[in-house]
Amino acid sequence: MLVGATDYEVAEIFNDIIENTPGVVAANRRLFTFFPADPGKCRVEWQVVIEKTSLFDLESRIYRALQKVTESDQDTAPELTIKPTEVQRDLLARITPWQAASREICFRMLHLEKNDDTRNLQHDAGVSRRSDRGFE
Repeated sequence: MLVGATDYEVAEIFNDIIENTPGVVAANRRLFTFFPADPGKCRVEWQVVIEKTSLFDLESRIYRALQKVTESDQDTAPELTIKPTEVQRDLLARITPWQAASREICFRMLHLEKNDDTRNLQHDAGVSRRSDRGFE
């Protein structure tokens, strides 16, 4: 699963990485929801059949292949149907492993928070107003 992918081509490149990862016999995309304005709602899910590997090894292999693509290492990067642009490489570099369980792995794309330095912390409900007194 990939959460937060706001670019269709980046999701396709990630699909290529999954399909070309050693140990993957078949990878079928099952769900694709795409809301560029709201990264939290963007989600791509695959059903992957693996052979002679564990899910945790698969996660590691996918992440290493992703790093090779973002580093523009043409000698060791997996074969892709879409050649990533520099902007797409920057987006791919934001994808990190997030959660793993015995039957599911999840990656997420980190997004930069917009901060215009106009946030008023006095009226922000997310900020604690109690003093930090540690453990008592």
